[in-house]
Amino acid sequence: MLYNLFDNVQDKIQINKINFLWNLLHASNSNERSLKGEGSAGRCRKGEHPQLERRQPGEIGSGVIVQQLLCVCEELQFQREAMAVSRCIKYLLFLFNLLFWICGCIILGVGIYLKVTKDGNAITDKYLPSFELMISIGVIIMVLGFLGCCGAYRENRCLLLLFFIFLFLIFGLLLAAGILAAVEGDKVKGFVEEKLKGLTPISSQPQNVIDDMEKLQRELKCCGLMNGPSDWTKIPDSCRCNSTATENKCTSSIYQEPCYDKIITYMKSNMNVSLGIAFAVAVVLIFGMIFSMVLICQLRKTGATTS
Repeated sequence: MLYNLFDNVQDKIQINKINFLWNLLHASNSNERSLKGEGSAGRCRKGEHPQLERRQPGEIGSGVIVQQLLCVCEELQFQREAMAVSRCIKYLLFLFNLLFWICGCIILGVGIYLKVTKDGNAITDKYLPSFELMISIGVIIMVLGFLGCCGAYRENRCLLLLFFIFLFLIFGLLLAAGILAAVEGDKVKGFVEEKLKGLTPISSQPQNVIDDMEKLQRELKCCGLMNGPSDWTKIPDSCRCNSTATENKCTSSIYQEPCYDKIITYMKSNMNVSLGIAFAVAVVLIFGMIFSMVLICQLRKTGATTS
């Protein structure tokens, strides 16, 4: 009984398919063209089913319908394969953007934490990436990650295109900044040197600059900015060294080496770290652009919505 019931269901499905195809063929008046192999549906062409072309005159209608049914089945199989590729790229892009969004949250959290807990330095902070820039980057990454996740999950070409454009713009800015840093490095060093010279004599600067300079002198084991202890009208305790100091020439218990070279080295090390992070972000952006463009092309083939 179950077997007969299954057969009846299968027969009804086949009858519905044949009726659908018959109505389609009848509306387009393409019987004769189908017999010649000119108007078959989907991806079917003449010669692909030779066993169906060898039929008696009384079998014309059924042969056409069966041929169209086979062509539609081939088309459905092709669409299923295309959709499988689209789902693979979709989930890869969704996972990529989820990780991208998590990285943005981490960068934002670290930036806020450092902004709240870490004391800045009025001398070096103005020439280095600030915590505000770090927070801004974290927010931008979070927004882009959310945009990419929504576009991938909803298969929305408009959101994915916006995601691609934003990634491309950020990649262009990073590339321009890297080229500028490589080409104009000496000019940047000269600019910093000119600004540091403007801080001498240090004793005449605001109290926050004096405090930050003394902090640098303790950390870097140096004294003064450009000319050593002579940059101070009154030498502070942060310039004083002990007999065990071996990294600098210590005469009369005072560091003689100015802090300029060490400040430049410190800033270069921080800039190198920033460039390394920027390079890693650029690589991630390239993968994001590739994934998003592949998914956009796949959605265009399968006719996904743009709204």
